[in-house]
Parts: sequence; structure tokens; C-alpha cells
Amino acid sequence: MRRTLREFLTIPADDVREAEDGTQAEVAYQEQRPDWVIMDVRMEPGGGLAATRNIVARYPDAKVIVISQFEDPELRTSAREAGARAFVNKSDLLLLLPLIHSTPA
Repeated sequence: MRRTLREFLTIPADDVREAEDGTQAEVAYQEQRPDWVIMDVRMEPGGGLAATRNIVARYPDAKVIVISQFEDPELRTSAREAGARAFVNKSDLLLLLPLIHSTPA
């Protein structure tokens, strides 16, 4: 999935970085301060929602989009409560592009 996202985002993004888990995502955000974070819900250790919550708590201007293969209203609500700007189902990844371009970096 990370490879697919990297290839998909290469055109609109100058630089795409990856993290294997939520803990690495938090460290990467602190070191690199990217314009956007595409966070998968299922990441272990340190799940995607926990990482989103931690990043946004520490950096309130962080822009995180949570993605998941599950279309669950509770999961969508949990992502928003964690501080995600949006929730996108993996079957609708084309929605990422207008989201990323709709808000200035």
C-alpha cells in the first residue's frame, strides 16, 4: 500500500517519505514537518489513530488524512477526533488529490 501511495502521490508531491508504523511516523513528522501526512489506520506498533492524535497534539497545524480499507462511521469519527483533516477509504484514493490541493500547505 505504501508503494502504491508513493507512486500515486509522486506527481503532485515534490518529496514523498514513508514510515512503517505509527511510532516512525511520529518521529518522521518531528524531523521533517511535511505539508501533509497520509496515515493508515492499521499500523503496528503505535497505530495510525494514536500517531495522528500524538502528531496533532504536538503540532496543531499538522495536516493528516487518515486512510483505511474499512468504511466504518465510528472509525471515521475516531479519525476526526484524533485530529485528522479527512478520512478516505482506500478504494477511493483519488479523493486524496483534491483534498491535498484544496488546503494551502
